[in-house]
Amino acid sequence: MDQRMIVKLKDISKSYAEGTDSPRRTILKSFNLSIDFHESISIVGPSGCGKTTLLNILGTLDKPDSGEVLFNDQNVINLTDDQLSILRAQKIGFIFQSHYLLPQISVLENIFLPTIAVEKDEQDTPSIEDVKRLLEKVGLEKHGNKLPSQLSGGEKQRVAIVRALINKPNLVLADEPTGSLDKARGNEIINLLKDLCVNDQTSLVVVTHDIDVASQMQKRLSYKNCDFIEC
Repeated sequence: MDQRMIVKLKDISKSYAEGTDSPRRTILKSFNLSIDFHESISIVGPSGCGKTTLLNILGTLDKPDSGEVLFNDQNVINLTDDQLSILRAQKIGFIFQSHYLLPQISVLENIFLPTIAVEKDEQDTPSIEDVKRLLEKVGLEKHGNKLPSQLSGGEKQRVAIVRALINKPNLVLADEPTGSLDKARGNEIINLLKDLCVNDQTSLVVVTHDIDVASQMQKRLSYKNCDFIEC
């Protein structure tokens, strides 16, 4: 096992049928990607080019038509849905443009949701103190008992970041995390993500249309000539 690598895509191909009588549209063809521990990567390209599809394959939310998805050197393609759910809960944190906080429960309760699906020893289970420490890191230590409706857009996104990190994942996947925020708030979120991932030794993949955001990652994949290439 390569101790530097957390995820590897090998010869991944993915296509979709656009209509009953239409030929399948190829999104990815023999695509390869390696993500090292603690590495940050951005994925840039126009709408519809396959950025989110690639992110979903990395996050095991979607399966390729062919190829291998290796997570910690294990091919996860043939895992059952239950096994994939456990893998995602334990090893992967998701952040979306829409924060998907449940409106009827508090900030603290939203953050604890990902821990429900994870079986851990008692000493490894996140505590209320762990959550409060993370909330303090993102400047929301006084907001734990509030409902999402009482927060601003930037505050909700910071809660979503804490929720993604609560299980100490190896990999954080962020799909347009700044898309609904103004420039200043967007930069704040990206800087926060980078700092938290460095401190928690987590790899980070960000899908974005913002070149400024993309340039802050260690590696950038850009869509050119019907393929994603490193630039």
